[in-house]
Amino acid sequence: MRRFLDTLGIVLAIAISITGLSVFGLSPWATAPAYAENLTHLQQVLRNEVCPNCDLSYAPLSRANLDYAYLTEAYLVGANLRKAHLTQGHFDKTCAIGANFEQAEGDRIDFNEADLSGVNFNKSRFQEGNFHRATLIKAQFVNADLAKADLSKTDLRDSQLRQADLRDGNLTQANLAFANLAEADLRGAKLSGADLRSANLKGAILAGADLTGANLCGATWIDGTETYQGC
Repeated sequence: MRRFLDTLGIVLAIAISITGLSVFGLSPWATAPAYAENLTHLQQVLRNEVCPNCDLSYAPLSRANLDYAYLTEAYLVGANLRKAHLTQGHFDKTCAIGANFEQAEGDRIDFNEADLSGVNFNKSRFQEGNFHRATLIKAQFVNADLAKADLSKTDLRDSQLRQADLRDGNLTQANLAFANLAEADLRGAKLSGADLRSANLKGAILAGADLTGANLCGATWIDGTETYQGC
């Protein structure tokens, strides 16, 4: 009986892990470890900041100095990079689902084509950062500084960008459906061709913003009224 219960517990644990990964679009059959960072890789990145393709899942990197780090295609699922220094770091094509970058600083960081679904970027600073084609579904950027950042062709569905600084940012053809942009600063931002269906723009600053061809069907406009542009 005890053996049966132990086996049942393992099966349930596996089922829960698979379900949790599937929520963020991560294949449950991925070969990369999902439970703890590779200690050798962690030591390597802290020593010389060069560790492409490394497994740093759930790694404790809070306040780490990773300026100019080279972590292309690294696995950072659930990693803690709160208040980390990431200036001009190379994080392109990384998988960082559910990671914590709250209050991190990384001007001109490269997140090109990275999977950043569910990541916490609240109060972070990534001026002139490159997020081109990144997946940012349900990411949180509350009070984040993204001035002049490249967010073109990103998937920002259902993301939180409330009070974010997006001045002069490039959001061309970005998917912002259901995104919360309330009180965001979008002065001079490029939003041409962006999908803003059902997005919340109440209180946002849009002076000089380019909304040419943007779909605003069902979006909440800056004055709180609903707009049907693009429907």
